Amino acid sequence: MAEEISQEAKNTTTTKRSNPLLFRFVCFFAIAYYGLILLSMAVALLFSDFIAGMGIIYVPELDLSRLKIAMYLLVGVLLNAGVITGIWLMLRRRRAGVSVFTTNALLVMLFQFVPSGTGGWQKYIVELIIIIVVLSLALHRNSRKMPKTQVKDV
Repeated sequence: MAEEISQEAKNTTTTKRSNPLLFRFVCFFAIAYYGLILLSMAVALLFSDFIAGMGIIYVPELDLSRLKIAMYLLVGVLLNAGVITGIWLMLRRRRAGVSVFTTNALLVMLFQFVPSGTGGWQKYIVELIIIIVVLSLALHRNSRKMPKTQVKDV
């Protein structure tokens, strides 16, 4: 009897598949890309007083205060951290990963577009390519079905 149960347990166990190599490569590239942006914004947050002083000297018509710059950088840090969190969740095969990544990545693009407009349009192309490739690979990975396990009738 115990032998039949152990044989049935062997037949019904599912194997945990790892992420495809291309998906992991693209995710690690995206983590590096958004991580460098996060790091530079975090460092700039430390020097927000200096940035505000330079803004007053060189572009006084913008009326940049330290609080405005600090809030802008803090929101940028949080959104980029959200993108990295979404990618990490996708690598861990969590369902919320795709929505967290997509929401934060699109908000990052919108957040960059508001102050600068279409200037530096290359960053939008790079980020759009990252979003499309990561989402297509993630959705392709999720659409593949696991092979059904066979349970022998006793």
